[in-house]
Amino acid sequence: MLDEVFGKGYYVQTFNRLVPWETYFASHPEYFACVHGKRIIDQLCLSRPEVLEIAVAKLKSEKAAQPAADYGLPRTCSKSHPFCAHMART
Repeated sequence: MLDEVFGKGYYVQTFNRLVPWETYFASHPEYFACVHGKRIIDQLCLSRPEVLEIAVAKLKSEKAAQPAADYGLPRTCSKSHPFCAHMART
């Protein structure tokens, strides 16, 4: 039922579908949130323009494949509050 309303897999915790850590973490750990001085794979660093560009490109591709679907883009649920030096400058 959900896949008939939302884009397949885009109804909860969708950030990993847009910028998968399996693809980007090794080469671009800065794309991921810094919590207590450590990069984590379950949250994106949304202060980085490159992350937004990757996410928008992926979402456009998904939307083209399923044009009638709605897309929910909630961030991953976490009690962690990311902060890094890059965020302090933005």
